[in-house]
Amino acid sequence: MFALPELPGGGFTSDFSDRDSVQLPAPKITNPAKRARQIAGFVPFHTSFSRREGLGPLFSNSSCGGCHLNNFKGPVDIEAKGEFGSSAVLRIGFLGSDGKVRKFREWNGQVPLGDKRFVRDLGIKVSRISVGKVTLSDGKVVNLSKYEVRLNPRRNSLKRKLTPRRGEKLLLSIRVSPPMIGMGLIEAIPEDVILAWADPNDADGDGIRGRVNYVKDIDGVTKVGKFGLKAQHPSLMRQIAFAFFMEMGLENEYFKRSKVEVSETTLREVFDYLKYAGVPKPVFTSRERYSEGYQVFKRLGCESCHKANIQIFGNEEEEFNNELISPFSDFLLHDLGSKMCDPFKDGRAHECEWRTAPLWGLSANVRENGRVSRHYLHDGRARSLEEAILWHEGEASLARRNFIELSREERQLLLDFLNSL
Repeated sequence: MFALPELPGGGFTSDFSDRDSVQLPAPKITNPAKRARQIAGFVPFHTSFSRREGLGPLFSNSSCGGCHLNNFKGPVDIEAKGEFGSSAVLRIGFLGSDGKVRKFREWNGQVPLGDKRFVRDLGIKVSRISVGKVTLSDGKVVNLSKYEVRLNPRRNSLKRKLTPRRGEKLLLSIRVSPPMIGMGLIEAIPEDVILAWADPNDADGDGIRGRVNYVKDIDGVTKVGKFGLKAQHPSLMRQIAFAFFMEMGLENEYFKRSKVEVSETTLREVFDYLKYAGVPKPVFTSRERYSEGYQVFKRLGCESCHKANIQIFGNEEEEFNNELISPFSDFLLHDLGSKMCDPFKDGRAHECEWRTAPLWGLSANVRENGRVSRHYLHDGRARSLEEAILWHEGEASLARRNFIELSREERQLLLDFLNSL
């Protein structure tokens, strides 16, 4: 079986290809009660919470939609100088001589790059540094660069807190917000399907391993991680509850220090809003050209990790049952090489391992949010899809080499395919 190009989300594929595709109920959600709950969730997702409601003391943004702009990715603008602010955060920690990371206790270990006060107090300076050039087979040169972060705290008290102990090293890492697409479908993918793809010891010898990040869910049961940049959340509800707590400082039933500031009702409204939403309809002018681009995608070896044609079965909700979807992800952790290492682990995910990013909705994100979303990878370092591909090493080294060797026409077919998703 093959999921139709026009229907990457199966019956959840929207009739729209813009923000409406992910903010309105999916076509297959015809139950009036579920449609009503999905629509009702728009309000708590996009409404800003106040200090009186428990926001903070530190928060990346005052609303879910403030980071996930139009339900897609947010911008990386430092100090929120751009029209849409910034959804990126700077994670801070200390690496000890024993190889363990000591989390910076202040501010939950991260600061929002969109907060002018924190940026100025910590003297955060973010600049781009060149890391080299890659020459493609047709002579085109692609410049690769990444963000470099430096701190120069204004107050001595902050300088002391940010000074590593003897034998330690200061760790800094930028993280950007991922898009919220097909969340209910991702949750519905059976664990057995993901486990069948895992090959931690590379038993088949193809150079691609793929590991599961096992995580304890809100019910205390250890499950397969599916959500988050490092697959650190096994369920949609856990991701939502954790985001309220970590990104907005709002305590809830599942993550709290002393009291509940976000009700179970609000959590459930946001849950239903994301669960029953649609998947963007791809935009392509030629089905034949789309198919040719997809064949290039497969030939490079991209689909070894970015899986299409995933069958959902055995789900308790009939809307999700017997769906064939193409999120273009296996939801496993893959080592993408030393240049993509991030100093912070999440659960069992190592520094250089990342969950395969789903590719559905790539074009919708760019069309809807314009220039502010033209960044890729976990820290937004890649300014184009070409750059994003060329940053892939480690388990993706062969696919990267194959991409470099493509003819100009084949490369354009591939990029057109990706940009239509």
